[in-house]
Amino acid sequence: MNVYSGGKWGSYRHLPLDSCATVTTPHAWLNIMTPGNLSSFKWLEGNLDPERVQAKPDEKLVQIYYSALNFRNVLLATGNVAVNVSVEDHLIQNNVQGLEFSGRDHRGRRVMGIVYGLALASVLQADKAMLWDVPDHWTLEDAATVPMVYVTAYYVLVVVGGMKRGESVLIHSGTGGVGQAAINICLHTGCTVYTTVGTKEKREFIKKQYPQLTDHNIGNSRDTSFEQLILTETNGRGVDLVLNSLSEEKLQASVRCLAHRGRFLEIGKSDLANNSLLGT
Repeated sequence: MNVYSGGKWGSYRHLPLDSCATVTTPHAWLNIMTPGNLSSFKWLEGNLDPERVQAKPDEKLVQIYYSALNFRNVLLATGNVAVNVSVEDHLIQNNVQGLEFSGRDHRGRRVMGIVYGLALASVLQADKAMLWDVPDHWTLEDAATVPMVYVTAYYVLVVVGGMKRGESVLIHSGTGGVGQAAINICLHTGCTVYTTVGTKEKREFIKKQYPQLTDHNIGNSRDTSFEQLILTETNGRGVDLVLNSLSEEKLQASVRCLAHRGRFLEIGKSDLANNSLLGT
């Protein structure tokens, strides 16, 4: 292919590279060298040796079978969110890729868990408090997608938000991982659920996945029209809780969806990172 650049003609050429040297190691982990440059992902040799490592009393050594790639990984890798916004501990800011995983412990037990980072690896030391058995009817591939979204949804809605049976909840981006986890938790608790989606296909998915939800429960996440939906369906009262991941004017509209003494639960990063005002 001929290319004209900088006042000169040139060409792109395909040149085969010599085969790279390989290293056999029990512990390898993946990290991005330059945030924003996805071609800078590299496998690095670690220092964990399953044959020699002495696990701490509160830790377990886990052979990783699957690691999930979630939204925070993408934001950090692409440089859209700075590491110091997502992680305060300076000691681990260079090793934040990979937050959840599934695999087997030293006894062969199927487990899934959450870590601060380094889950994009072959083996890791996992905190026992953040490690759970994988149900028999789940695959390990399925299990790797569960911990972070359900811990996030439960912590925000139940622990922080104090959600109770009979309350109403607006969950933005309902087809996402956290969105689906939140809908499941809210319906199981006995709450009235409203959610938003961005496409017709996602709206149909929500109605198929959750027959309890109809078009009266589903708004548009691409504009602020969901505000009118909420006020109409609640007779002007608003909802008790909003689980928000939208930004800018859609965040402002979400605040206006709250009932008196309602709770606004923010899990988005954009407005926090940009120090955006909540009101004027």
